[in-house]
Amino acid sequence: MQKEVVKGKENCHIYREQGLFVKSGKFLAQEYKNTQIGAQLSKDSKGLFLGPKPISFDNNTSKITFEFIPDMLPLFALDTKDKELEKKVALAGRALAYIHTNGHKYIEEKVHLFFDFDSDNKFNGFFHGDFNLQNVQYLKDDIYIIDWSLSPLLDNTANYGCVFHDVQWFIASIFTLKNSKKIFNTKARIIADIFLDNYLQNYNCSILDIKKFVTSSRKNKLVFGVKYSFLNGLKIKLQRFNFYNYWKTKS
Repeated sequence: MQKEVVKGKENCHIYREQGLFVKSGKFLAQEYKNTQIGAQLSKDSKGLFLGPKPISFDNNTSKITFEFIPDMLPLFALDTKDKELEKKVALAGRALAYIHTNGHKYIEEKVHLFFDFDSDNKFNGFFHGDFNLQNVQYLKDDIYIIDWSLSPLLDNTANYGCVFHDVQWFIASIFTLKNSKKIFNTKARIIADIFLDNYLQNYNCSILDIKKFVTSSRKNKLVFGVKYSFLNGLKIKLQRFNFYNYWKTKS
């Protein structure tokens, strides 16, 4: 049996086995359902975005098996000087708007975010849960959206809540130190603007709607509210400054 470890997370283990992609861990039953919705949305979008097809879920072993697609790379692997980054980020914005507009059609049972500020929010809907520069990947001209789960982030699972979680999380990922070459120049703002402009052009909301949500998130410390060591704390302060300073310019 061929088995190659790809990566491990706190709540899951990911590896290749016999030409397939296997993920084992917590909360995977809901992730499998979310991924099935994502696959249907990908099909409906007629090529706007793609993703590995979910093949099966074993409840006894808590394993999801996916189609394996070789040679995909995360968007953060693209250099900021590469125009392809701008094109792919624009695609990501349009794709996310499509997901937020149409995903609710396929939800059989709403699993709410446990910390939502407003359960009657008109912008509630199906969301990705961990939409960032790592989980939006590319291969040639296409983007692939993977890892339809917020469980590694919040040690929980859901499929329904304010869709702006995805928007702020993607933009936050642009300003993280993992992508340090983007922090200390104006390119980070340019990339964030491209993503946000393409999202707003395709989703029925305003920048003020999103900014209001980000402000609420800041008060509840949802984006950068995890406890860290001293050095990591300094990193988080810098990330927080860059991220929230970006939103101050939006009106």
